[in-house]
Amino acid sequence: MKEFDIRIGLEIHVQLNTKTKMFCSCPNRLEDEPNTNICPICTGQPGILPQPNEEAIFKGILVSRALNSKIPEVLYFSRKNYFYPDLPKGYQITQYGISIGEKGILKVLTPEGIKEYPLERINLEEETAKSYHEGKKVYLDFNRCGIPLLEIVTPPFFTSPKEVGLFLKSLRRVLIYLSVSNCDMEKGEFRVDTNVSVNFKGEKKEHRTELKNLNSLTALKEAISFEIERQRKLLMEGKEVERETRLWDEEKKETRVMRTKEFVEDYRYFPEPDIPPFEIEEKWLLEKLSLLPDYYFDKFIKKGASFKESEILISSPFLAKFCENIFERFPYEKVKGWILTEILQYIDDLESLNSLPFSQEEFVDFLDKITKGEIPRHVGQEMIKKVMVENIPLKELLKSKIEIKKGEEIEGFIRDVIFENEEVVKKIKSGKKSAISFLVGEVMRKVKGKANPKEVKEKIEKALGI
Repeated sequence: MKEFDIRIGLEIHVQLNTKTKMFCSCPNRLEDEPNTNICPICTGQPGILPQPNEEAIFKGILVSRALNSKIPEVLYFSRKNYFYPDLPKGYQITQYGISIGEKGILKVLTPEGIKEYPLERINLEEETAKSYHEGKKVYLDFNRCGIPLLEIVTPPFFTSPKEVGLFLKSLRRVLIYLSVSNCDMEKGEFRVDTNVSVNFKGEKKEHRTELKNLNSLTALKEAISFEIERQRKLLMEGKEVERETRLWDEEKKETRVMRTKEFVEDYRYFPEPDIPPFEIEEKWLLEKLSLLPDYYFDKFIKKGASFKESEILISSPFLAKFCENIFERFPYEKVKGWILTEILQYIDDLESLNSLPFSQEEFVDFLDKITKGEIPRHVGQEMIKKVMVENIPLKELLKSKIEIKKGEEIEGFIRDVIFENEEVVKKIKSGKKSAISFLVGEVMRKVKGKANPKEVKEKIEKALGI
């Protein structure tokens, strides 16, 4: 049985969340009425003079630094020439030869720990218009045309769809933590094209297919799996694998030919004549980087979290920072359930989580009383539900629920329960100790939950002399 060599490379396009477009002052707002955020520059009118967006350059450098890329001292843009209806100028302003970031590294979070994956380059360029298909008609919205875009390219380093999925999840998190993009795949803010090449072991034929139309991580992994198998079959039948671009058909779960793949020479790159080369400003390099997901991931793993738990806890920068402070004050195993289960069950979108309906100090006060046994677990669960669902301030609930019955007050209720349940008491004294649970429940009902079940059980046992 012949073995195969699988090589997968990625091209990720990320829309930057700048206020304005890449080379003009039009608002960067896709949700507005179609073709309202446009001007002669982004629609490619004759005589235009594009001006680079400083905010976009800064965010590009921020990403390059976070991904450990080499940043050049001088930047320039190039023209990539090709004709397509969504490209009004007939060329795209991009980078070629010199990139805003080169030869970087991404720290990828895996079940085996943190692994480093290489990056080839990071280019800063402009977005194309958006196409809408309705029957045989095609509509174009130029609100998207000219939006700042980062193109992040990897070498053909990956060997499986699973590996690709872990890489992309880690990259999205980094970009979200840096606040450079929302990375919403459904809105096209984070798009992935992938190059797949399958060869017999030991052979190095220069063929590959590019896969497009991948708008979710699930679709991406399915498309790569399909394409690997398609190329394997062609090779086993003695056929050549064509160099081409293929689209993923979500309904049929297969790839189909879009066009023959172009070579780099077909784009006739040359330096953009209307934007002279410029030096990287020192202020762009001095901005303090925010802590990235791998920092929190590693910290939570060392505290005792599993891979899956750590992934959840670093879903958003806010949640990661919140949890870091909590786990510095309390043992992870004792309090993890209050976050992972009790609180997060009420959060629909963890990635967008940037606040909770209580302060960190209020939650610390809550956990302190829980761990000391001053608030029974079931009472604490009810308190969290009231906070998250009914929006009742935790501070108020802490004041009211702290009226926990103790000492002589509990003992009075215990005497009443013992007197009212003589048959149960006889069963306990005859050896059926499990029946104590019934008495504990009766006491808790009388005190309306305002007691520690453990303390109640101990006092019942003492009262019964067992």
